[in-house]
Amino acid sequence: MSRPEPSSPGGEAWPGLEELRRLSGILVARLAGGDLEGIEDFRLRRQALIDRLTPFDRASLGAAESAADPEAQHHRVAILREVLSLDEQLLAALDACKARTRDQLQQLRHARCALSSYRGTGPSSPAYLESQG
Repeated sequence: MSRPEPSSPGGEAWPGLEELRRLSGILVARLAGGDLEGIEDFRLRRQALIDRLTPFDRASLGAAESAADPEAQHHRVAILREVLSLDEQLLAALDACKARTRDQLQQLRHARCALSSYRGTGPSSPAYLESQG
């Protein structure tokens, strides 16, 4: 489900926003499945998209223009909110992935403790050597 692009006063939308939505959706789906591949690639591609976010380039806007044009301000705020929303979704997916990993590690720890309790006193254990004198 695609949201409409926040558009600037001139009607043009930030073209990187749809790509950022697409990349974020892919990564969230992969994280939901426990797939951690591609996180670094996503980070690099996301940064490149954010770097292209020219509506926030003060050199091209000028401080007076950005303060005087409420529509431009609204446009920039809408884009920032969208980017923050995408980041919140990613952080939630990462937190869920971390929780699953933590649970798996706890299960592994529990299984190892259970297995070690069955080991008993083997010929190389200190308890066995002490009993042999």
